[in-house]
This record gives sequence, structure tokens and C-alpha cells, in this order.
Amino acid sequence: MSTFYLTPFTKRKENTIDHFFNDLCYSGFNHRFNSLDSNINETDDTITLTIDLPGFEKSDIKIDYIDDQLYIEAKSDQRNEINQQYTIRNIDIKKSNAELKNGVLTLQLEKASAAKKQLLKIN
Repeated sequence: MSTFYLTPFTKRKENTIDHFFNDLCYSGFNHRFNSLDSNINETDDTITLTIDLPGFEKSDIKIDYIDDQLYIEAKSDQRNEINQQYTIRNIDIKKSNAELKNGVLTLQLEKASAAKKQLLKIN
């Protein structure tokens, strides 16, 4: 089984007018949705996902992996809420790790043994 990626679902970048109307409309709800800048790199054994999350602490971030879906949710007291979803198959989440450093979340996702690249020699 191969590893497949879908482009992460994100909203378009907000401009000044969007911010104005979001602040006006959602001020009572105390939240605003933003998109994430992210980068995905793959090797034979791992998938590295880096996401810019400036202003968030480790305690603000929740990461779930359910049915080949990686969900990242970040909430802070500063009225920021970010939700991102990625479809990434064949991950051994128990061998994977995540680190937040200088506002950048780095996920080192270990591929399941069945998903690792294997060569078949012709006899």
C-alpha cells in the first residue's frame, strides 16, 4: 500500500477587509479561523511536516491521528483558533514525535513498516 497525500484543506489568506468583518461579526464568539503555512517532506522512512504556529504554546495545540487523517487544532487566549487536516496514510503514530520550537511545529511521522519503500529483485 502506498502513501498518498492530499493538499491540506485551508481557507484563503485573509486580507485587511476580511479581518475587519471577522472582528465585527465574530467579536461575540471570541474566535477567528486562520490558515497555516506548512511544508511536507518525505523520505523512505519518515514524513516531516512543518507548520508555522507563531504565538502558540505546546499546551494550545492538539494533534489527533484518526483513520488516516491528521488533525491539528491550535487555540489560544488571544482569540486565535486554527484547524488543519491532512490525509496521510500508513503512519505509525506511536513511533512519531512532535516538537514546537520558535513558533514552528515539526512533526516527524514514522511510516508503518508496510509503507516503507522496498525493492523487489527480478530473478
